[in-house]
Amino acid sequence: MTTILFTDTHQFADWLATKRDSTIVGFVPTMGALHEGHGSLFELARSQCDLVIASIYVNNLQFNSSSDFDRYPRTLDEDVAMCQSRSVDAVWAPSQLDLFPDGQQLLTTGENALEYEGRDRPGHFVGVATVVDRLLSIVAPDRMYLGAKDHQQISVITSMCGQLHQYVNIVRCPTIREHDGLAISSRNRFLTQHGRSQAPIISLALQHMIDTWRAGETEPTTLIAQATSELQNINGATVHYIAVLDGHEMQLTMSVKQGDTAIIAVSIDNVRLIDNMQFVNV
Repeated sequence: MTTILFTDTHQFADWLATKRDSTIVGFVPTMGALHEGHGSLFELARSQCDLVIASIYVNNLQFNSSSDFDRYPRTLDEDVAMCQSRSVDAVWAPSQLDLFPDGQQLLTTGENALEYEGRDRPGHFVGVATVVDRLLSIVAPDRMYLGAKDHQQISVITSMCGQLHQYVNIVRCPTIREHDGLAISSRNRFLTQHGRSQAPIISLALQHMIDTWRAGETEPTTLIAQATSELQNINGATVHYIAVLDGHEMQLTMSVKQGDTAIIAVSIDNVRLIDNMQFVNV
């Protein structure tokens, strides 16, 4: 099959309208710079849906500086080639004017957007929710596939969909990792060679938290202190936060239990990296 690229929203919507009957539509929203993490989402969507659509839109609203927005990699040809290799039916890559012809009307987010990434990156989740809402209003998929690495983002999008797009089934997909454990991310390409060699300690610290819990420790502050101590061994790293949350929710847990989630954000080489792992027994 050949992946169709649409840059015009009207043409995309007209094409999609012809595919609706008795079709399960799977949707993967992205900002491009695709990697194997995205590839895993496409593959799962392909296995579960009749029609698979990927969007590529570099969302200016979710960047906290114009320089970060400007340096975000635009790799449309390579991205379409990846989609083709994973049997994605269509890639929709609108411009800002095409996506928001009447201007961007910002959504309001809830309390689950206030802390962690929301605290450190003001306006980030408002931007995420605003764009995903617009994408969903056009695609109206049956299923939307999101990577588990962005734990808080999934929470915010799930809340938004619960209010505005209740028909969408959100599929939470496992984090895909490099051979050394580092969570695959578009940001990894900005690391220096030295920074890249140091970065796997982030996932290692999370795994050690889980191992310590499996050995009987249930106090979150003890587990967080252990991880913080390990991360301080990274020269030039900044730990933004480490927290243990209640299951998939954004509330802190008082005593760590099966299914809770440890989340983390660390900057290395001034590159902000996030990750998370669930507390599960082997």
